[in-house]
Amino acid sequence: MAYGPRSYGPPAYGPPPQWRPPRRRNGSVLVGVLAALGLLTFLGVGLIVVVALATRGSASPQPPPVAVSSSATPQETTPSFTPESPSPSETPGQSHQADSGRAKNAVYKAGALPATTCPTRAEDLHSTAAVRAHLHRLFHCLDRAWDPTLARAGMRNETLHAVLTAGSGRGACGAYPPTGSGVPYYCASNNTIYASIKAVAREYGRTPGYDSAAIDSLFAHEYGHHVQNMTGIMRSYDNAVSEAGEAKQLGLSRRLELQATCFAGMFMHAVRGSYPIGPGRENTLVLFNSNVGDWGRGPRNHGTPAHNGMWYKQGYDRTKAYQCNTWTINGSYTS
Repeated sequence: MAYGPRSYGPPAYGPPPQWRPPRRRNGSVLVGVLAALGLLTFLGVGLIVVVALATRGSASPQPPPVAVSSSATPQETTPSFTPESPSPSETPGQSHQADSGRAKNAVYKAGALPATTCPTRAEDLHSTAAVRAHLHRLFHCLDRAWDPTLARAGMRNETLHAVLTAGSGRGACGAYPPTGSGVPYYCASNNTIYASIKAVAREYGRTPGYDSAAIDSLFAHEYGHHVQNMTGIMRSYDNAVSEAGEAKQLGLSRRLELQATCFAGMFMHAVRGSYPIGPGRENTLVLFNSNVGDWGRGPRNHGTPAHNGMWYKQGYDRTKAYQCNTWTINGSYTS
């Protein structure tokens, strides 16, 4: 398939119909947390912990192994997964137009997003006007976080556009929102996020315990697709999809979507001080992201909810772009 109009995000990405977070009981929203297995570390950062939900009886997936950079000392334990840095010939200049690949991309050299102060606050987004104003502030904040990060990798960030309508509509990549869901989508052909503000407010604005955090995490995922577009990852993905059979296409799509979720986790970590996001809200965001993904309503093109939560926490806890390289890791982490 040629690189052109294609939406990224729906239809599977989003919580199951009528899903709401469990009520607090005995002072806790969470049933428990799986302990991180092993003692592998990278610069003092521990392994991911994955939230176990009361409503899910199956075991949560194990976190991806710690990724070690080429600067790791001989005394550090070497894991099985080591992302490779892009070679100079694969590093684009001051333009995202060059296809710099998925597994070896210059963005993986960019490190973490800078701590970013956002002119926003936790708020109950119960009206379309409140959601629209909130999202415009959020997009500016996302730009401020990602602009210098992409510049460090020799890339530039083009302007993100947003079409935020009160009701439903049709954008360059199709109709929005998808039937039965309030999720937005990102269209790569014109760098635009399309969203029904009414649907977003209805589905997320009044959700107890989430307020703006769920909406910010959701749209940070869509902005993650914008980052993939700016860095050439999306072009490389489209080229690979055009040559693949159906099963491989779905596997590639899951890696694309889970990486966007990991980038969203990086952003939420960068703004944690100004939102603010304390330990309780960190757990709430993991819980939210562990309830979005492939719920059996369509093709498995986004990854399981448990893996979505795992990759969100990967970005939030480990913070650096190369830790979000979903393209070279074993497929058991992107199912």
